Amino acid sequence: MILFFWAVLVSLLFFIVFPAVFSLLSLIEYRKIRRIVVRSAAADFLSVDSKTGEFCRVFGKFDGFKDDNEIWIRSETLLIRARLKDGKIISLPEKVNKNKRGLWGNRIPGSLKIIKWKKLNTLASGIQIFLCGTVKKSGGVFVFDTCEKNTLVVFFEGEANGVDRELVVQAKNRYSYFQSPSISSLVAGSLLLALISVFEYRFYGFSFMFFFYLLTAAAPILFFVPPGCFFMILSYNLKYAVFKLRHDYYFHYFNSGGVKSDPRRYHRKLRILETVAVEASVAAALVNFLVFLALIYFFAL
Repeated sequence: MILFFWAVLVSLLFFIVFPAVFSLLSLIEYRKIRRIVVRSAAADFLSVDSKTGEFCRVFGKFDGFKDDNEIWIRSETLLIRARLKDGKIISLPEKVNKNKRGLWGNRIPGSLKIIKWKKLNTLASGIQIFLCGTVKKSGGVFVFDTCEKNTLVVFFEGEANGVDRELVVQAKNRYSYFQSPSISSLVAGSLLLALISVFEYRFYGFSFMFFFYLLTAAAPILFFVPPGCFFMILSYNLKYAVFKLRHDYYFHYFNSGGVKSDPRRYHRKLRILETVAVEASVAAALVNFLVFLALIYFFAL
């Protein structure tokens, strides 16, 4: 009974509670980036007429270090300072292509990288930078500060016009379920349940509960074993459709200067596709769990 209690506790914490918390935190981070980038689409470009406290965006190139915490960025008309102390920098790992629209037949773009300024050793001269956020003016120079919650500093290669869209799409990739610490939680839960099954074997041998604990330990991979894997294939196809829908929506949004294309229809389709994708994943694990449980019960008898 004690082993069963611990098995239930481990399953609840490592398979449900911890992954849910990690996924929620990831969702919060993604929405924070998306909110700033979407806001920047309708913001004015930084100019000599911009005022302190105004939300602006600007593209430029790295021009040198001011000190250990600040860098100079040169746009077409301005020299700008970016204060990066204790801040985070976003790096897009792929060259940005504004015409890269359809995803059918193309691979899904990678996920952006978050770099802490104190861990960044060098910067290549002339690297392209996208800044958006609340701007300040100090000594006649405009300053962006990463300590401000609405400020983003993005390093990228390629075309400037596609950066905003790639930020939203790649941020969703980075903060997806399988990119979060949820995987570590699932692995830890499986190892603990395997350990519990070892204790069960030492006390009771090859009992029904021994196989039940082993089956529970294997729960995270039950998605990918027949017959449930057919539901998982459906789930991945739906998630791919969700990705393409989101990609195309923001392609239009940013290319039109912040004009949304039927947001109600977009969000309705997105909710339906995401809901069915999740349900298909759950069905994959549930079908396999019931099938294997029936087999264990049959052979245990």
